[in-house]
Amino acid sequence: MYSIRIVTVRLREHQYMELKRLVESGDFKSISDVIRFALAEFISRRKLRWRDRKELRSYLADRGKGFMASGRVIEEVRREDDWS
Repeated sequence: MYSIRIVTVRLREHQYMELKRLVESGDFKSISDVIRFALAEFISRRKLRWRDRKELRSYLADRGKGFMASGRVIEEVRREDDWS
């Protein structure tokens, strides 16, 4: 069973209105759902070690990897992370 924590966050008016618009459009059930989704995406992306192609190329060069299909690269990096 998951434990639930309540977190308070201060948003600018335009950010709140955008969240409200996403709920009203039916994309999400609640503002909490939008924030949970965004947070999960943020955490997932933070696991990657690069922010752009230059950083990715540097990452690959440091590991002696040549260029290959991006899907293969991503899967290989994820496997490396799983074994870390």
